[in-house]
Amino acid sequence: MIVGSLKDYVDREIHDILQKCTGCGICAQVCPILPYTLAKGEDPKRVVAGVLDILRGQGGNSASARWVEACAGSGVCVKECPEPVNPRRMLLFAKSAIKGGKVAMDRRQIAHERFKKTGKTVRFISGMQVDPEDMKRITGRQDTRKKNASALFWIGCNLPRTAHLVLTVEDILERLNVDVEVLGGLDNCCGIVHFREGDDETGEKIVRNTVRNMEKLGPDLVITWCPTCHIQFSELLGAFLKADFRFQHLTRFLVDHLDILTAQGLRRIEKRIALHDHRGLDGVAENIRKLVSAIPGIAIVEVPQLGNHGYMCSKLGSLPEAKEAVQRQILEAADRAGADIVVTPYHSCQRELCIAERDYPFEVKNFVTLLGEALGIEYEDKYKKFRILGDADKIIDEAAPFIKMNKLSQEEARQIARKEIL
Repeated sequence: MIVGSLKDYVDREIHDILQKCTGCGICAQVCPILPYTLAKGEDPKRVVAGVLDILRGQGGNSASARWVEACAGSGVCVKECPEPVNPRRMLLFAKSAIKGGKVAMDRRQIAHERFKKTGKTVRFISGMQVDPEDMKRITGRQDTRKKNASALFWIGCNLPRTAHLVLTVEDILERLNVDVEVLGGLDNCCGIVHFREGDDETGEKIVRNTVRNMEKLGPDLVITWCPTCHIQFSELLGAFLKADFRFQHLTRFLVDHLDILTAQGLRRIEKRIALHDHRGLDGVAENIRKLVSAIPGIAIVEVPQLGNHGYMCSKLGSLPEAKEAVQRQILEAADRAGADIVVTPYHSCQRELCIAERDYPFEVKNFVTLLGEALGIEYEDKYKKFRILGDADKIIDEAAPFIKMNKLSQEEARQIARKEIL
């Protein structure tokens, strides 16, 4: 249940932060991302003081503004802050405040256009990979749906780009024999696009709609995977939602039910794997390690990497130097260690790293794919195939049957392939 307005909630949270933050600068000092920005070398206390000024509705300073814009949600600051303040939330509120301080109508229009573009892009990319029936599955629009479910698997907006991962998770959940239903698509967005643009009014409408759709099914638990959705609802807006259900990350849910999966007899997979880590969400890396370690034959090779740089690869999109450092580290270390597979934690990491198969002697697979294979569940990673093809015309030829079945424009699909896949 949601009480009050999102704007009032944000105002209260900002007031609370301003009361509790002492401006010690520790969060800026320990941030692994700040050195990649123009705030590098600045006094951490000055940087934080500027963030607090932004929250007060003032301009801040150039260093603080650049740090706010660059935040990749690593969460290192959360553990190090000596006060009862979550600096990651503080920076998210500051980012929204920066955007919201500009012409409101312009921000709403920008958010609307980005939201619309995301919807079209996801619809085309997923529609190039699966038939109409599987399209319903990966968007949570099956013809036959439960009226009530004790658990929901919340897909969110972007997961369907990697359609094989959504289908694999749904099949794994079915093997667990749990009372679960799927919720997804733009109709059930976390509202992050509008929130980041400072459009609290539209963001609130989206959040309210998503929560209503969740409540209709009466779940005790909502299972998340996308870390942005998880942070948005459990951390950023947790106190605003006041939901009767709790949120749990997919990796934790699978670990809690691992005995049921292993009882089904996991196939042996004789592979040396390197785990690509992002440490932004507590426990996820450890959970994935437990899950893949349960597969007979799997040997984990330890490799050095920059696991504290953001909570997933796509969060580093505005910091090409940081993203390149993170990805080069894991790929080259895995190569030196003789790994057969680099195992990714999230859908965005899989999209980013899968192209490495073209240049390195190992495969790139998500942990869900590996677990699915051990259970006899296998779907082709067509997104990877598209990227490795490396040519829009070849991608369209490969995807032609699905484009036709889903009644998509071939020319628009070609444009999206060039812009979004290649």
